[in-house]
Amino acid sequence: MLFSTEQSGLGLLFEYHKLLRPQFLMPAGNLREYFSSYRRSDLILVTKAPDSISEKQQQICRSHFPAKSSNELCFSGLSYQQLISLFDQQTMDLNELGTDTTLHLLTGIANPKPMQMMLKEKFKKVQHHEYPDHYDFNTKDIGKLVASYKKDPSERKLIITTEKDAQRLLDDALKALLLDLPVYYLPIKIVLQGKDQHSFDSKILEYVSSTTRNR
Repeated sequence: MLFSTEQSGLGLLFEYHKLLRPQFLMPAGNLREYFSSYRRSDLILVTKAPDSISEKQQQICRSHFPAKSSNELCFSGLSYQQLISLFDQQTMDLNELGTDTTLHLLTGIANPKPMQMMLKEKFKKVQHHEYPDHYDFNTKDIGKLVASYKKDPSERKLIITTEKDAQRLLDDALKALLLDLPVYYLPIKIVLQGKDQHSFDSKILEYVSSTTRNR
């Protein structure tokens, strides 16, 4: 992989919110090397940064990497796309839903907080059914979700999950429980912010060029 989290190489990924907290080596934390190993990288990408990240917030991040110049540190965020129906692939704009729509959010990923926070900013009621990363949903889990949905008195309600989790719901036994319900998944797109796109593209082209020359 071109980028490998907390490992040396061309580039490193650091999640924005985790970067602001103390970081420790495994097994106490999730770092595979000492934090100072970032000096060997060519490019650092801070992921899941706020859309409206301020210059002050950027400077706080840069202060963690004093050995790097500003063009070696880029920021990316998440762009949420249109909702897609799990069963018929029909699309729907999230912004067209009324704020009074109740969302039953199902996740089994490492960090669902960015999606959860985004949805809570848009909707008054979000019921989060949260499971660990890489979790394999079973009929009991989905039965709880369906029961919660059906018990909900809201006139407008949807079941929403991530694109990654949606694939796990295509098991025949799970599909049978959800088939008559409005189940949508929300794809995301990684977007580099402003001038960082140019810096990122330049580094990638430099890497590809140097690799080609060395063959």
